[in-house]
Amino acid sequence: MSKVAIALLSNIEASQNEIISAIYSQILEFVEDAVVIDFYANGKIYKVLNGEPETLRLKQYEHNKWSQMQKQIEKYMKEFDKIILFKAPISCTGEVILEMEKGMEQDDSYYMGYDKMRRIYERVTFVKAIRDKEVYHLVIDPREIDFSEFFGFKSYKRVCAWKSKTGKYGPIYEYAMSNIFIQEIPKAQDFYFIGSVYDESKEYLYDIKKEFDKRLGRRHKGGMYNNPFTGKFELFTFENRDKRVGQGTYLYNLMLSRYTIIIDDYVGQFNMMRFMEAIICGCVPLILDGYNNLENLILTFPDIYDIIEKRQLVEKLERVYFRIHDWEEKDQYVIEEIKATKSFKKITNKERVKKYYDKLLR
Repeated sequence: MSKVAIALLSNIEASQNEIISAIYSQILEFVEDAVVIDFYANGKIYKVLNGEPETLRLKQYEHNKWSQMQKQIEKYMKEFDKIILFKAPISCTGEVILEMEKGMEQDDSYYMGYDKMRRIYERVTFVKAIRDKEVYHLVIDPREIDFSEFFGFKSYKRVCAWKSKTGKYGPIYEYAMSNIFIQEIPKAQDFYFIGSVYDESKEYLYDIKKEFDKRLGRRHKGGMYNNPFTGKFELFTFENRDKRVGQGTYLYNLMLSRYTIIIDDYVGQFNMMRFMEAIICGCVPLILDGYNNLENLILTFPDIYDIIEKRQLVEKLERVYFRIHDWEEKDQYVIEEIKATKSFKKITNKERVKKYYDKLLR
């Protein structure tokens, strides 16, 4: 089997460290002769790696000219036939690439001194340097750029964590994550949701939060419960995003909780990652009626969607409060049903996932 390189293109943020670690673990378990590309100078990459896989530090940060950097990357990557990319930065848009290409034509050190843009440009330069390889882009966020629209590759395959009319599906992190968060923990709270409001498209979350806050741990003045429930509903803006808990804490709280809610992602697509995190952590995902486009869920996991319909997990906002109090009667075995489906077994069964990677990279 030819040698395979694995390249994380985004930064390592606390809010994403668990899924990054799961993607690395899954690839390294099923792909022989895989080497992790290290873009960092400080050993930060080892925070998300389990064990001691072989790594290759590119030292691209030593250069002050883009052409020199690209030549060095090309030299280091000669021994690899196949490259697996994942988590392209959301800030790496088509406009950014076009501006980058234009700027570099005029100045070989364009934006070299601007740290934020330099990091993005370094990753794009890496992608440009591997155009003669077989490239596999594992996508967990639909906003991730399709590099084949800008560069001509020998081979470029985009594998998504969902199936659509135009996108191919493949298991990316589910097997590894399901083997990390496997222990059973007694439920300690009714509900848990943490979300972000980074632009106007998500401002409706403030209205949803107001509805939850009416009953989240509240009582009447006389001491009688007003149909309350326990847990947390918290929102973060771009400015206070650093206060958000790490992904490990987030997933642990899902394990402690009976319910969470699912809303569409930033492009109006079903949030498959949130949904799968909830299932893996044993937290019942209530799909908020009117806030979800279920098309990709139906296409990707039709048998799981059948359970959602049967158990009426698409719930109206005003009914969520009452649903939470019926957990023992209605929903405590929902997660077991979903995990017993063919779809879930296909992405979490060791033999099946190995077969998928063998076929993908052959």
